[in-house]
Amino acid sequence: MLSNFGNMWLVLNMIINKIVKDRLNDGQLDESPLTLKDLKTISETLSRMLRGMHHKRIKYHNDLVQELDKHKSEEQNKKAEAEIEVEKIDNKIVPALDKDLENKIKELENKKNENAENN
Repeated sequence: MLSNFGNMWLVLNMIINKIVKDRLNDGQLDESPLTLKDLKTISETLSRMLRGMHHKRIKYHNDLVQELDKHKSEEQNKKAEAEIEVEKIDNKIVPALDKDLENKIKELENKKNENAENN
């Protein structure tokens, strides 16, 4: 047994086929380069397009896009936080400085200490 939509689409296809058949029988397509195969393809395409226009759409949350963006941002922040090196200073976890910057600071501190010892 066909559902209500099945019946509706069956009737729709019958109407489309009747229109094409009437045009053929009336001679309106006598000078047309279209073949019967072309007409069948056109009929099927029209039916598919009409079904696509009439299908029920899923109702989405109004703020779905915003929620997805928010979730994506939170995930990116968590990932970024996980990638940051941390170190413990005075029993507090703080982000580690860039290794090049750390090396430069140590180099400057060493020079400062050497200058202090030489003077």
